[in-house]
Amino acid sequence: MKNLDFVIIGGGPAGYTAAVRAAQQGRSVTLFEKADLGGVCLNRGCIPTKAAVEVARVVRESLHAGAVLPQQKDLWNTVKKRVRDAVETDLKGIERLLKNYEVEIRREKVQFVNEKAVGAPSGEYSFQHCLIATGTSPWTPEKIHSEEAWTEETWLQMESLPESCIVIGGGVAGCEIAFVLQALGVQVTLVEMAPQILPFVPADIAGTLERELKKQKVRVIKNFRVERVEGKNGEMHISGSGETLTAKGAILALGRQPCTAELNLEKAGVETSEDGFIVINSSMQTSNPHIYAAGDITGPPFLAHRAYHQAIIAAENACGTATTNTGIFPYAVFTEPEAAGFITPEVQLSGLANVKVPVRVLGRAHASGKLGGEVKILYEETSHRIRGIYLISHGASEIISALYPAFVKGLFLEDLAYAPLSHPTFSEVLREAALKALGVPHHAL
Repeated sequence: MKNLDFVIIGGGPAGYTAAVRAAQQGRSVTLFEKADLGGVCLNRGCIPTKAAVEVARVVRESLHAGAVLPQQKDLWNTVKKRVRDAVETDLKGIERLLKNYEVEIRREKVQFVNEKAVGAPSGEYSFQHCLIATGTSPWTPEKIHSEEAWTEETWLQMESLPESCIVIGGGVAGCEIAFVLQALGVQVTLVEMAPQILPFVPADIAGTLERELKKQKVRVIKNFRVERVEGKNGEMHISGSGETLTAKGAILALGRQPCTAELNLEKAGVETSEDGFIVINSSMQTSNPHIYAAGDITGPPFLAHRAYHQAIIAAENACGTATTNTGIFPYAVFTEPEAAGFITPEVQLSGLANVKVPVRVLGRAHASGKLGGEVKILYEETSHRIRGIYLISHGASEIISALYPAFVKGLFLEDLAYAPLSHPTFSEVLREAALKALGVPHHAL
């Protein structure tokens, strides 16, 4: 059995980030990856989807400006080329990064043989510390599984765009896919089992994004429990809730499941939840003190930036530097307008006052023709500390991300109300909302 220092299983956002951070602290790192470096995020998720989103936005802007666009087939080829270029460029960057830090990469499947060793086709290896970062895969109930349907990870592999498409699942992935396809000329129906799309945000905020999607001709059906997905005679038939929906294509975006089946976690003494996700403490340590976990394998929310954050915490703790997790993360939905905000523990959101202001009060919104959206701020009525921000607007993801450090340390209404934010910008809606909450609105009524 060969002795290794720091073993990492999985080369996605959490895995390669932890590898770099551990190497920076003098550890000898061996990374096992059975498929592609960059994981789902780079190869089939975040980056490919955002490349498609950017093309869709350009198409919408061009149509708004009266431009004549290429045929749909040519637009789809443009999307696929942009996806390929983005993935290839970023993959080369990760490979250079790991090479620079002398991270050994082993392209093979690995599983635990005991609490301090793993086995692979090339042999067995003991370790001082290990990080599990194997991520998740698309989840589909067996009764509605269909070989004819695409998934949130495979839809960009379509040879051509269907005339119509049903997107099953109104979460982040489903909303983004619906936005892209509709912008490219596909008749889209977005189906959600819950009473609202984006079930993790307040209903009124989800309703605002739903209205924007409907303005773009996306049909939205809620409270629809899918019972069967079947391909027949060149069409997809989606049955449930007493009716059948029909379209030329279907995409399943129902959720994620942990990739732990082949790891032999029981031999490692690693505890999992009822859903199969790895249980960790605030230091990313599992029930085995020598083994850490980071990223989607630890459960929702499934966010690549959460994976980066957890990976750094795990690597630093394994290397003797005590750091812990805040538990607060920004989220973003890359539609147009975008939806973004902070995912915070629910206990912090009870008994709060709130204020809302529509984006259309801004001069920038009228100048750019992007009038859709609003901001909702949750705050403590006595102290005025802001506990939640939900923003739907153009560029919302960038605005929310920039606010994160202040939000975590303590952001108050007065901080936003008296901040001379650049004019004209969409960020000014935050100032307008804070002023309104303080009873001295500037433009908002």
